[in-house]
Parts: sequence; C-alpha cells; structure tokens
Amino acid sequence: MIDQWARSFFLRLMLLVTALPSCSVNILETFADTQTDAALFYDAKMKINNGDYTGALGQFSLMSADYLDRREVKSVHASAYAGICGVDFLDMVDALANLGATRVMVWLMSTFQGGNATKQDACIQAETLIKEIGLLGASRTADENLLMAMIGFAKMGAIISRYGDVAPADGLVDGGFDPCNVGSLPSADAKEIATGFNVTMDALENIGSSTIGAGALTDVTTACGFLPVGYLPLCSDPPQVDTADIDANEELGIRSLINESQDVGLGVCTGDAAACACP
Repeated sequence: MIDQWARSFFLRLMLLVTALPSCSVNILETFADTQTDAALFYDAKMKINNGDYTGALGQFSLMSADYLDRREVKSVHASAYAGICGVDFLDMVDALANLGATRVMVWLMSTFQGGNATKQDACIQAETLIKEIGLLGASRTADENLLMAMIGFAKMGAIISRYGDVAPADGLVDGGFDPCNVGSLPSADAKEIATGFNVTMDALENIGSSTIGAGALTDVTTACGFLPVGYLPLCSDPPQVDTADIDANEELGIRSLINESQDVGLGVCTGDAAACACP
C-alpha cells in the first residue's frame, strides 16, 4: 500500500508538472511569444507528463540562466533527468513499502535493469540540480527530499546494473562480478554509488512525515554498524554527498556493503559487512 503522504506528494508533483487545462486549447497560444521562459517551461512540463524527457530537456536548454535558477524550475528540470535515469515514482514508493526481506541493492539491481552511462549521467545531473537547491536534506522541503531519494536510488541502481548485471541483463548479479575489484566496478563509479547511498539516506531521514523507506533506513543502519572502524565515515553525519569527499576507506565501505548478504548487499559474499569487508 502506497504511503498516503507519498500519494499526496505525487498528486502535488503532477499538478506542478502538468497543470493541464480543462479543454483541448493549447495554452501556448495565449503566449505572445512561445519562446518566453514561461512558455518554454510550460511546454517542458507537458513533455515530461507525456514521457518525452529528452524533449523536455531541449526546452530547458532554451531558458535563461536566471529562470533556470528558480527553485521550482530546478525541481522540474531534475525530474526530466530523473525520467531518463529510470525513476518511476509510484512504482518505486510502492516497492519500498513492500520490500520485506528483500535487500535494498538486490531490489535496485532488479528494478533498474539495463543500466548504462546515459542513465547514470542523467541521474547525476538530476542529483546535482537538487543539491543546488540544498546540499543536505535539512535545507530542502519534504517534497524535494522525496524526489532526491528516488533519484539517489535510481543512480545506485543504474550503476550497479551497468557493471554487475551485464550477461545477460536479467536483474540478477553476474557470477563474475566482484564489488571489491576495480576491474568489476571502477573507482569513480563506486564513489558515485557512495554518494547516491548517502544522498538517499539523508533525504529519507529529512522527509519527516512519512514512513517511506523506513525499512531501508533500518537495514542500512544495521549494515553500517558491521563495517570495519576505518570504513565507518561512509555512514557519518553529516553525510558525504560529493564524490570528491569520498576517500579510499569510504569507497571500501560502499564496496563492502554491496558485497555483503545480510542486510543491504547483493550477496556476492556470504555474511555481514564485517565478514565481507573489501580489503
């Protein structure tokens, strides 16, 4: 059952993104110049509503810098990139509410099959736009944090799928995938998973009035508790949300969490984050 607060958010998001008129008249006809920022923004929202995320980004590219810097515009702009990345809001919220014993990273690999560089880059762009509104969740609204959480999940899923579910892309981890090995998971991309992990947990913790992701938060807290002492800064407060701030030990921390099988990981190794810690 989808969290009622999440359903309310989704309705607010749809009103923000669509704002459809009650008749078939093209509202752009009411603009003297269809290339004004307001007209371009309206058209971008219509394209997002129709699933044309690339077309929407084309409209954003024509807007003035000052208009793009508006808070509302940043959120909708981020949602266009999120669509390319694979964010399906209602399905994701419903899945989070019903994870049960499914580990988070197992769910991510299954949900975001076919991850590639294009989807990964779109997620990074969406994440960057929300961070421009507020670097950490405490300085963002609940709605902005929920959007950020979905983007963070999608970024992790796109990268894990890109490297760990290749032959065939079936939602299951490949037998030869080793999260501890930079040959299986390049360092730069492991750091992107680490920041995706951190922005997601930070966003969920700052939503405030919803139970969305409560189970995932509990599992993450438990898994972090098993990390070797040197890797614990990955789970520190305030969270490290920029890849430049992820050091070698924090990178090993996220690799270890991907590796383990007890709380959140893919289960490449059998055991908790201590038993499956990457060297």
